[in-house]
Amino acid sequence: MKTLESIAAARLLAAVDFAAVSHAYTASTHAPGIPYINHPIAVAHVLAQEGDVADLTLLCAAMLHDTVEKGGATEEDLRQQFGAPVAAIVMEVTDDPALSESEQQRRQVEDAAQLSHPAKLLKLADKLCNLRDIVAARDRRKPASHDTVAHFDWCARVVDGLRGVNPGLEAAFDVVYAQRPATIQHTCRGYCG
Repeated sequence: MKTLESIAAARLLAAVDFAAVSHAYTASTHAPGIPYINHPIAVAHVLAQEGDVADLTLLCAAMLHDTVEKGGATEEDLRQQFGAPVAAIVMEVTDDPALSESEQQRRQVEDAAQLSHPAKLLKLADKLCNLRDIVAARDRRKPASHDTVAHFDWCARVVDGLRGVNPGLEAAFDVVYAQRPATIQHTCRGYCG
C-alpha cells in the first residue's frame, strides 16, 4: 500500500530523473568537471536542509529549475509531468532565451522582489549554490577575475530583492558572499553583469 511519504518520494525522484536526463549534456559553468545534475540536487538540498522547506512542489521545482533554460524541456513538458504549480515556479525563475545575457541579469535584479514566495526561495537557494560552487572550484593560486567579482556582486543585488523570505538562507548567502575574491578591489555601482 502506498503511503503519502512513498508517493512524495516517487514524485521527487521522478523530478530528479527528469532533470538528470535533461542535463545529461549540460556543462557546469560554476563547477567545472562536476556533472550539472549536482547543481539542482544541491539547490533542493539547501532548501530542505538549510531553508527548512518541506513543500514537495517547491522541491520538485528546485530539481527542475534549469531544465527549460538549459536542458531543452518546455513549460508544457513540466506541466504535463509535474503539474501546473511546479511548472509555474520553474517558469518564474527561467530567463528568457531571446534576451542577451546582460539583459537577463538586469531583469533578474529588477524582478526579484516581485517573484512569488516559492520562486524567491528557489532563486535565493540557486544563487547561494552558484556562489558556493565558485568558491569551492576557485583556484586559490590565481587572482580572481573581474568577471568573478562582478558575478558575486550581481548575485548579491539579486538577493537584495529577495530579502525577508528566509533568514537562514539569507545568512548562509551572506557567509558565502563574504568569501568573494578579495584580490580585486571592486565595488558594484549600478548594474554589474
